[in-house]
Amino acid sequence: MQVTGKRLKINVEKLIVTSSETPESHFLKFLKLFKPESMKKLEINFPSIDSELVDKICKLEFFEKLKTFELGPKVENSKIEKLLSARKMKCRVGRLTAKDIAVVTEAYLTKNLGAYFKIFTDRPIELNELFRVINFMPWPMPITITNGAEPDVRIQHYTISSDPENSLELLVKISKFELKGILCRIDLLEDLNLRTD
Repeated sequence: MQVTGKRLKINVEKLIVTSSETPESHFLKFLKLFKPESMKKLEINFPSIDSELVDKICKLEFFEKLKTFELGPKVENSKIEKLLSARKMKCRVGRLTAKDIAVVTEAYLTKNLGAYFKIFTDRPIELNELFRVINFMPWPMPITITNGAEPDVRIQHYTISSDPENSLELLVKISKFELKGILCRIDLLEDLNLRTD
């Protein structure tokens, strides 16, 4: 713990919050108790969350410094952009549009090795709309479909750096109800498990 003036700041690296009974104002005060430099991961698992609360969380001092942010309840699509500062991000939305997918993909093209995102959606992703709006072509590599998984899976990779010492690619995988991406070394792509499960 660190005492600054009369305020106490608690060092914590990982915080998982699951209470749904806490009033919004108390929850924000609670989050302000933690030392911004020490917070690495924040996971919020409320049954539902107000979009204004998401805005307020994104404005807190530690938010820009988070390495991992996971939001259990569904968020509005307009809020996705605010969540992209974290190196690792996981959330749920009602629907993902081609524009949303383009925004997320572009944000992660500038991240460092190991960055990833996982976004779940309640409504199926419209692949035809996606192909019309952004230049998204499936990866020309066979995809292993197992356990009766859906065949509607598209994989795209973006070369960020082909320098032999720092070869990076962003691998984006779209299935019917999920968008995933990981920033990895090119030489490791062959070892990645591309199954849909």
